[in-house]
Amino acid sequence: MPRSWLVPVDPVRKYCFQIQGTDGVEVYFSRPVPVRGAVCHP
Repeated sequence: MPRSWLVPVDPVRKYCFQIQGTDGVEVYFSRPVPVRGAVCHP
């Protein structure tokens, strides 16, 4: 069942966006995506 989330953010700060999911056995992560020029570390 898909879920969505609304996350409040500060319009001035830089962020890294990453999605995490599971199949019930393993946990999977997307690559971090920079927002507003952030530097993301895996």
